[in-house]
Amino acid sequence: MGKIIAGSQRTSPIITLLSTITKEYAFGGQNVNIVQVRNFGSDALYVGTLSNMTSTANYEVMAVGSGTAIFTSPKGIGKIFLYPTGNATAIITSWKATDLTAVDLDRTLATVIINSVVSSGVIISASLPAGSALIGKVGIDQVTAHANEVVIKSAIPAGTNNIGDVDVLSLPALPAGSNNIGDVDVASLPALPAGGNNIGDVDVLSLPRIKTPVIYNVACTSADTEYSQALPSNTKRFSLSVQLGSVANNLRVAFATGKVATPTAPYFVIQESKEYYEDETDLASVTLYFASSNAGSVVQIIAWTE
Repeated sequence: MGKIIAGSQRTSPIITLLSTITKEYAFGGQNVNIVQVRNFGSDALYVGTLSNMTSTANYEVMAVGSGTAIFTSPKGIGKIFLYPTGNATAIITSWKATDLTAVDLDRTLATVIINSVVSSGVIISASLPAGSALIGKVGIDQVTAHANEVVIKSAIPAGTNNIGDVDVLSLPALPAGSNNIGDVDVASLPALPAGGNNIGDVDVLSLPRIKTPVIYNVACTSADTEYSQALPSNTKRFSLSVQLGSVANNLRVAFATGKVATPTAPYFVIQESKEYYEDETDLASVTLYFASSNAGSVVQIIAWTE
């Protein structure tokens, strides 16, 4: 099983998509291995690695309206292309990972057994018999109602027999000792005790949702003059850019006052045509200070909290 590299997650700002117009999204000069696309539109959104893809050809996955699609690239990709079939917005989350195989995660379907009834119509009414008995090959009739019901009447024999992949809803308690039940996907864990404990490498399938966006527009009326904006408490992600910014102008940004009007280290500079963003943050009380080389620039900030 592939492992996600700690600290490699990156999440885009909200991306606006126009119907049937392909949009390119790059991963900041890095190659990623796992890509998740969340479609907030009501129509299908196609995702691929080729610029000439359409809704009928050359795409990797499709995210239904208000749905999510995930795909992997063992070798890594530096950009993707989005093809919406209607006006939409989307958010892209990516990870780097190791030891992946070429599997589209969103196309892997599980078989769920609930109270001895499989959702496809297979009924297990008794235990499989002991021994080397096989249940054989089963043909699927997709036309006749109830034609695919299979009855298993005996216990599964002891040994190394394999009945395939099964989703288990519950297990009996493990006895005390050093028993090993092999590789297990764990749905939930008790709280970790306080301290510097390390739970090792963990494959993360989902993360808490960041629900509340706040948008700020700050006019830099005068050039080379400090302006500021306080971020909300517990900000988890934010981005900063200039509305209709030009490559000819630059924006100086700092986290302390007195650094940007007259450039005084430490501060950093971005072209006004670029965007700066941070995610995986937990900011209790932070203020951004900035100054533009151009009078009249409007700085736009979007901050997300839970």
